[in-house]
Amino acid sequence: MKILERQGFQKSNQVDIFEGGPTMQADLDSIVTVINSKTGHLAGEIAHPTPQTSEAIIVNSNLYLKAMIGKIETGSDTQIFLEPPVIEALDLNQGDRIRYLILEP
Repeated sequence: MKILERQGFQKSNQVDIFEGGPTMQADLDSIVTVINSKTGHLAGEIAHPTPQTSEAIIVNSNLYLKAMIGKIETGSDTQIFLEPPVIEALDLNQGDRIRYLILEP
């Protein structure tokens, strides 16, 4: 629960009928990870990682939500470049919108 509280969740004074424990809730726009995440559009593939390549949590915006940790590079404006295995795993196509959160080293 401490992890959720650090993310902006609060106890809801309700009990989960299956778990028997307290439930937590938060408004989407008050969750720290959501606040710190960014959006962009897939512009291409990373051919060779560079010092500008970062690790990130990457989420597709498709009907079937998928997320994973992978390498990311950002270009001008909202251009995002990903490694081919990440593009394939997240079912992304050129121009698709993604959300990402750069992970601290």
